[in-house]
Amino acid sequence: MDLLSSVLATLRLDAKVFLHASFCKSWVIDVGHIEVATFHVIARGGCWLHLPHTQPVALREGDLLFLPHNAPHLVACSQEPPTPDTPVNNPAAEVSGPSATLVCGTVSFSQNYWNPLVEALPEYLIVHADEASKTTLGKAIEAIVDECERAETGSEVIIDRLADILFIEVVRSYAKKTHHDSYLAAVADPRIGSALSAFHQEPGRDWSVGELSEQANMSRSAFAERFQKLVGSPPMNYVTRWRMHHAHNLITDRTDAIAVVAEQSGYQSEDAFARAFRREFGMSPAMARRREVGPENVPTFAANDDPLVASKVMYSPLEANRLRLSAPVVFVDIRDPEEYAAEHIPGAVNIPELFLTLSLTTPPGLQEMEDVLVPLLRKAGISGGETVIVYENDLDTQFGGSCRGYFQLCFFGHPNPGILDGGFDRWRTEGFPTDSKPTRPIPAVFTPRINRSCMATVDDVIFALEHHEVKVLDNRDKQEWLGITSAPTEFYPADFLPRTGRIPGARWIEWHKLMESKDGTTRFKARDQIRALCAQAGLYPDDHIIVYCFKGARSSNTWVALKLAGFKHVRNYYGSWNEWSRNSALPSISVRLAD
Repeated sequence: MDLLSSVLATLRLDAKVFLHASFCKSWVIDVGHIEVATFHVIARGGCWLHLPHTQPVALREGDLLFLPHNAPHLVACSQEPPTPDTPVNNPAAEVSGPSATLVCGTVSFSQNYWNPLVEALPEYLIVHADEASKTTLGKAIEAIVDECERAETGSEVIIDRLADILFIEVVRSYAKKTHHDSYLAAVADPRIGSALSAFHQEPGRDWSVGELSEQANMSRSAFAERFQKLVGSPPMNYVTRWRMHHAHNLITDRTDAIAVVAEQSGYQSEDAFARAFRREFGMSPAMARRREVGPENVPTFAANDDPLVASKVMYSPLEANRLRLSAPVVFVDIRDPEEYAAEHIPGAVNIPELFLTLSLTTPPGLQEMEDVLVPLLRKAGISGGETVIVYENDLDTQFGGSCRGYFQLCFFGHPNPGILDGGFDRWRTEGFPTDSKPTRPIPAVFTPRINRSCMATVDDVIFALEHHEVKVLDNRDKQEWLGITSAPTEFYPADFLPRTGRIPGARWIEWHKLMESKDGTTRFKARDQIRALCAQAGLYPDDHIIVYCFKGARSSNTWVALKLAGFKHVRNYYGSWNEWSRNSALPSISVRLAD
């Protein structure tokens, strides 16, 4: 394998197209909320690139704009700077008059702690159509535009692979032109490149500066000096860091013992390897493996009962921030707009409706839920090709509203939803960045693929009353369970609903008992603790269980907790007591509110 291919294989290139759309009249594209490299192909028409402190740059049909560090920029219809009234990220529904069609995408890497390849690239690169003509890059640009316009079966996969080719060809093109000291210059240098190639072919070999200099056919001192000048670090520093990234791939991809990975990475001592690994990643090799593939983060969702078998559910702030910097991700803040405006995760979108809406589970009710929420997901730039991480202030500050958002995404068939473990409070406490600027996402096309297996409807609960093999779990607060109030009084009047009480035959576990405070934030309890609490209520991992609360928020929280604890057949009665109590024909154990 050649040197550039080896580097890309270890860094794990992943390019994706997130937008193919036309823009008319007055418009501007702002993707500053994306934390990874971005690119724009001008498929039709022309537009202008606006960068801080530089003159606008004309972009014409067939041009490629690549921003390796996603520097602050705007792509707009005019040479004049966009005004506050210019529509942002608003593709045209119908094309009329002057227009431009763009293909926009991201370039990310699974290994994002250290990326010498991207670090060597400038703030932005423009490859003009006449320059790319009749080259492999030009053909790739034409192919990606053509495939986007055809939109045939399998196009998404083809388009993303063409995006990979775009990036590689841009790097090749730039490497041929660059003459200043950089990592790309080192790759192209006949002598330093030879040493790098030898090392990349055998990263586990017992390398020394002397052996590397022999590969370059240079003296040790001359080699070390030139290596430092081009690469920007001493030879053995580079060797150590690259070995660690190679080891990280081995640890997270395979089940080899840590000692075996240490040996394959050039370490005779597992302790020395672990110390080097911790210096690079801030965690032990064992912790890295647990974070990626460990049992805590890959819950046992039953394959025959829930299609979200391999889904990762809970993301620590560290994991979420790493994902933010390395892959397409949308953070969904379900808090009140005032809290969002004051401070939020950079790039997060605010969708409080995921917590606030009340829904019924009749066919018209579920259709109304889809009609209300899916357009909000599309407006937030959610397409299904990204990870979506939902958060509130903590796991319990809005009755588990982040879990409700996660459940809604599961119901609509999003393949990669998640929850921020510990919420925004933990994110801020652990020192991760925050922002107060509103995010203006580019609307996306999201097609729901309804997942009925996670949803219990009112008819399912009626069935459960007649078939006792299905157990109903009420997880509301004590006053609601006893019939003293009809709703949680922190948000609603005590008599908000026409009836108090509970569904006949329901078992009861207050939702917050499945969580605990840890390091100042609320987390789900361990699997065995949750199972023990459920056993006290006569609930076991193989049981068929329906959970309900007031409106599907706390029940979503418990639904997640039980799934993480290995309960195989759990459904969330999303309409909950808000739906049940409004239908006087449905049975209940009722307690009337005192006059």
